[in-house]
Amino acid sequence: MAKNQKPASDAWLNAKIRRQFLDHLSATAQVEQQESYRVALYANDMSVREWVIGENSLRVSVQEIVEANVPQNASLWFSVRQIGRFAQSDPLIFSAD
Repeated sequence: MAKNQKPASDAWLNAKIRRQFLDHLSATAQVEQQESYRVALYANDMSVREWVIGENSLRVSVQEIVEANVPQNASLWFSVRQIGRFAQSDPLIFSAD
Protein backbone atom coordinates (compact mmCIF):
# COMPACT_ATOMS: atom_id res chain seq x y z
CA MET A 1 0.00 0.00 0.00
CA ALA A 2 1.38 3.39 -0.93
CA LYS A 3 2.08 5.93 1.78
CA ASN A 4 -1.05 7.94 2.66
CA GLN A 5 -3.23 5.40 0.82
CA LYS A 6 -6.30 4.18 2.71
CA PRO A 7 -6.50 0.44 3.45
CA ALA A 8 -8.65 -1.60 1.11
CA SER A 9 -12.25 -1.98 2.14
CA ASP A 10 -13.40 -5.41 3.32
CA ALA A 11 -15.76 -5.73 0.35
CA TRP A 12 -13.10 -4.89 -2.23
CA LEU A 13 -10.52 -7.20 -0.64
CA ASN A 14 -12.97 -10.10 -0.31
CA ALA A 15 -14.17 -9.70 -3.91
CA LYS A 16 -10.60 -9.65 -5.29
CA ILE A 17 -9.52 -12.66 -3.23
CA ARG A 18 -12.65 -14.67 -4.03
CA ARG A 19 -12.35 -14.00 -7.78
CA GLN A 20 -8.69 -15.08 -7.90
CA PHE A 21 -9.32 -18.05 -5.61
CA LEU A 22 -12.25 -19.40 -7.63
CA ASP A 23 -10.38 -18.89 -10.93
CA HIS A 24 -7.49 -20.94 -9.57
CA LEU A 25 -9.71 -23.69 -8.16
CA SER A 26 -11.57 -24.19 -11.42
CA ALA A 27 -8.24 -24.64 -13.21
CA THR A 28 -6.45 -26.90 -10.70
CA ALA A 29 -9.04 -28.61 -8.52
CA GLN A 30 -8.11 -32.01 -7.13
CA VAL A 31 -10.70 -34.76 -6.98
CA GLU A 32 -11.47 -35.07 -3.27
CA GLN A 33 -14.53 -36.29 -1.41
CA GLN A 34 -14.20 -33.44 1.07
CA GLU A 35 -12.85 -29.95 0.37
CA SER A 36 -10.15 -28.65 2.67
CA TYR A 37 -7.82 -25.69 2.17
CA ARG A 38 -4.85 -24.17 3.99
CA VAL A 39 -4.78 -20.38 3.63
CA ALA A 40 -1.83 -18.36 4.91
CA LEU A 41 -1.55 -14.58 5.14
CA TYR A 42 1.94 -13.13 4.70
CA ALA A 43 3.14 -9.61 5.46
CA ASN A 44 6.55 -8.64 4.09
CA ASP A 45 7.27 -12.35 3.39
CA MET A 46 6.54 -13.45 6.96
CA SER A 47 3.57 -15.66 7.81
CA VAL A 48 1.25 -13.79 10.19
CA ARG A 49 -1.93 -15.89 10.16
CA GLU A 50 -3.13 -19.26 8.89
CA TRP A 51 -6.56 -20.85 8.46
CA VAL A 52 -7.63 -24.38 7.57
CA ILE A 53 -11.10 -24.22 6.06
CA GLY A 54 -13.60 -26.74 4.73
CA GLU A 55 -15.08 -24.64 1.94
CA ASN A 56 -13.80 -22.63 -1.03
CA SER A 57 -14.45 -19.27 0.58
CA LEU A 58 -12.83 -17.26 3.36
CA ARG A 59 -13.69 -13.75 4.48
CA VAL A 60 -10.83 -11.83 6.01
CA SER A 61 -11.71 -8.45 7.42
CA VAL A 62 -9.39 -5.49 7.70
CA GLN A 63 -9.88 -5.82 11.48
CA GLU A 64 -8.49 -9.38 11.40
CA ILE A 65 -5.44 -8.13 9.54
CA VAL A 66 -4.92 -5.43 12.16
CA GLU A 67 -5.36 -7.98 14.98
CA ALA A 68 -2.66 -10.17 13.37
CA ASN A 69 -0.24 -7.29 14.07
CA VAL A 70 0.45 -6.67 10.41
CA PRO A 71 2.70 -3.61 10.12
CA GLN A 72 1.16 -0.58 8.45
CA ASN A 73 2.13 -0.35 4.74
CA ALA A 74 3.22 -4.02 4.74
CA SER A 75 3.15 -5.89 1.46
CA LEU A 76 0.34 -8.46 1.89
CA TRP A 77 -0.14 -11.71 0.04
CA PHE A 78 -1.99 -14.99 0.47
CA SER A 79 -1.03 -18.58 -0.21
CA VAL A 80 -3.88 -21.07 -0.75
CA ARG A 81 -3.36 -24.82 -0.98
CA GLN A 82 -5.96 -27.52 -1.38
CA ILE A 83 -5.33 -30.30 1.14
CA GLY A 84 -5.65 -33.72 -0.46
CA ARG A 85 -5.64 -37.20 1.00
CA PHE A 86 -2.03 -37.75 -0.05
CA ALA A 87 -0.57 -34.26 -0.51
CA GLN A 88 -1.29 -30.55 -0.74
CA SER A 89 -1.70 -28.76 -4.06
CA ASP A 90 0.82 -26.26 -5.33
CA PRO A 91 0.07 -22.89 -3.76
CA LEU A 92 -2.05 -20.22 -5.34
CA ILE A 93 -0.24 -17.01 -4.40
CA PHE A 94 -1.77 -13.61 -4.88
CA SER A 95 -1.34 -10.11 -3.59
CA ALA A 96 -3.88 -8.33 -1.43
CA ASP A 97 -2.28 -4.91 -2.02
